[in-house]
Amino acid sequence: MQARRDALQTLFDCLQLGGQVRESVPRYILRRKLPTRLPHAKSEEEIERLIAATRNSRDRAIIELGYASGLRVSELRSLNVEDVNLEARSLFVRRGKGDKDRLGLFGHKAAAALKDYLGDRKRGPLFLAQRYIQQGGVSKDRYGTWRGWWRERSGDGKLKMRSVRLGDYDLPTKERAREALRHFLDCEQIARAERSPQRMVIRSI
Repeated sequence: MQARRDALQTLFDCLQLGGQVRESVPRYILRRKLPTRLPHAKSEEEIERLIAATRNSRDRAIIELGYASGLRVSELRSLNVEDVNLEARSLFVRRGKGDKDRLGLFGHKAAAALKDYLGDRKRGPLFLAQRYIQQGGVSKDRYGTWRGWWRERSGDGKLKMRSVRLGDYDLPTKERAREALRHFLDCEQIARAERSPQRMVIRSI
């Protein structure tokens, strides 16, 4: 509505200068002051429910750190592992608001969530893009070798079946074979990220 008024005012100003009208009538229309709306902040109970609803260590670390530090979504996604000091519970934001660097702090819960998510990782993007992996499984062939299999979405968007040899006598139970598969997938994701870092995409809460 405001844009229409400005357009009419420009038109009538030109008409007035050309002698087509005596006055620029739109200039007598008072501008309406629009109320300023404050951003909606999540309550403590809502944040607790969000944390409780997380399904993996990555999502929990994202919400815990974002809530504890007050970082913007863009600042969270641009963090590197090297920018975070878990012992001091501090982080360094590079080119944040106003294109400035600043120091941020977070609490014990966020530090614990980050430690659980990062494991032994020491470098690269703090939050890695999550691979789309359908639930797979493990099976033993006739030679006593455990193999793991899963479906993974490739670059062309298609789901493809993948498999890996996990071991034989060193995996005495099916549960141990499942643990070996989970460990393999985690290590492969980290290795891929270090070869070609791909930052996560976070949607605003």
